[in-house]
Amino acid sequence: MGGLYIGFILQAMGADFFPRLSAVARNNDECNRLVNEQAEVGLLLAGAGVVGTLTFAPLVIELFYSAKFEPAVEILRWICLGMVLRVASWPLGYVLIAKGEGTLFFWTELVSNSVQLALVWAGVRLLIWPEQGSRSLFCT
Repeated sequence: MGGLYIGFILQAMGADFFPRLSAVARNNDECNRLVNEQAEVGLLLAGAGVVGTLTFAPLVIELFYSAKFEPAVEILRWICLGMVLRVASWPLGYVLIAKGEGTLFFWTELVSNSVQLALVWAGVRLLIWPEQGSRSLFCT
């Protein structure tokens, strides 16, 4: 729910942005200008949805689920913060591909996703199940 709106915006913007960026890939100043413009447009488009989600999170959680899910409101708000950061950094991901640096893009994505996986695993262990201590996450 937290990333649905953002995913839609990023997909729509990517269809327009990547061809324009590829056309000016050899001109660093023009690339920089396009990335900055795209980040600004993305933040403006996503801002309304993020602010709405932050504002109406308690109501939306209760409407879609139930009042028992109230602790999920804080998690949804953290997800919204992550989505704002995702929108701000999203245009940078296309730069390496537009410049023909596919191998560097692959390794960058691999490291980034590995770090994200490690942080999620650590966060779950420390914040959600701290009482389990040294027990394995996968034990019942």
